[in-house]
This record gives sequence, C-alpha cells and structure tokens, in this order.
Amino acid sequence: MGKRTRSVELIGTLLVVTAAFVQWAVLLEQTWAVIWAWYKFYGYGGGGHITVGKDTQLLFYMLSSLTAFIGLIISRLPNNDATSCIQKRLSRIGSFALVTGMLFWTTILMSPLVVFR
Repeated sequence: MGKRTRSVELIGTLLVVTAAFVQWAVLLEQTWAVIWAWYKFYGYGGGGHITVGKDTQLLFYMLSSLTAFIGLIISRLPNNDATSCIQKRLSRIGSFALVTGMLFWTTILMSPLVVFR
C-alpha cells in the first residue's frame, strides 16, 4: 500500500472517530436539555420540550450517514499490518457509534419532548 493511501486511510479513521465523539457529546448535551426542560417546565403552558430546526436535523442525518459510510468503507479495506488492523477496527467502532447515535437521536426526536420549527 502506498504512502498516499495510508495517509488517506489514517485521515479518514481520525475523521470517523472524531465525528463519533463530537456527535455523542452533542447528543448527551441535548438529551440533558430535554430531560431538564421536561423536569423544570412540564405542565406550565406548553413547556417541557426543546425546539430543533428541521434543516439542522436533515444536515445532522446526512453528515452522520456519510461519515459512517466512510468509516465502513475504511473498515472493509484489506489488512496489511497491525497498524492497518487497528485503524480498521477504530473505523468500524466509530461507524457503529455514529449509527447508534443516529438511532438514539431518532427516538428523542420522535418523543413529545421535541418541537420542530
């Protein structure tokens, strides 16, 4: 495998893993906001929910899907050495975390705790 291919694989792996960490940080923060809004304002004239934008959610799903797909492609490349094997496993774990995060966020969005604008 050439140096260029290895560097592209490394950059892709770092992208997928970083995206998974950032996604989960945002998801946990938003979940906390939903729980707090429900606890603090439920029953007070329409409170107890958070407002999210439709376009933002569409962008979230598109970018998360694209990043998970890149991770899946990297994880399916042939193994050449131990470093490559570790990168592929990290890529697969990052892709799984991204897909799991999307499913988790979908359940939050389907609940009555979220209002779209």
